Amino acid sequence: MSTCRNVWLAACLSVLVVPVCGVQSTRTATDVTAGSRIRDAAGGETNLLAAKIAFRFDILNAVTNHQFAGQRNSFHVEYEYAGVLKGAEFDPKGHAVPAETYPYFQSVRETITDYIAKYPDQDDFYEVFGMNICRRVMREFPQIQKITLRIDTPAYGPVNVDRGETITVERKSPRK
Repeated sequence: MSTCRNVWLAACLSVLVVPVCGVQSTRTATDVTAGSRIRDAAGGETNLLAAKIAFRFDILNAVTNHQFAGQRNSFHVEYEYAGVLKGAEFDPKGHAVPAETYPYFQSVRETITDYIAKYPDQDDFYEVFGMNICRRVMREFPQIQKITLRIDTPAYGPVNVDRGETITVERKSPRK
């Protein structure tokens, strides 16, 4: 009986062959742009879609000593680039991107951490502190169009309430 059952099970099993997908072809920036056009009601092409590219990172639990010795803050940074990035093709070895195109985030992060460490008025309101950080970044990185900085301040010292602020600074667009 056992042999019959094994033969019956083998007969019931079927093999399903699934074709394996081939390697995707690389898409160039031109391919991506071509797919970004909007068609009007008549089916004709109109303007390209507007695009904004942003980058974000966090600086968590940094000892700032701001307002109180030992005070820790977390900084959440997001910024938009002023221009469109170049080098849209994949390069497994990496590729050099000119600093005029966009800053590497490590440079922006180092500017912020350095400024925090040397901030001259530890008693400033956090809103002033954050605004000055944003202005410093905007001065040093003209490739950035807009920056949003969120500072989380946990309860500490005589202020036993978690709090935070959000500051956004944007370059004025030239008038057309």
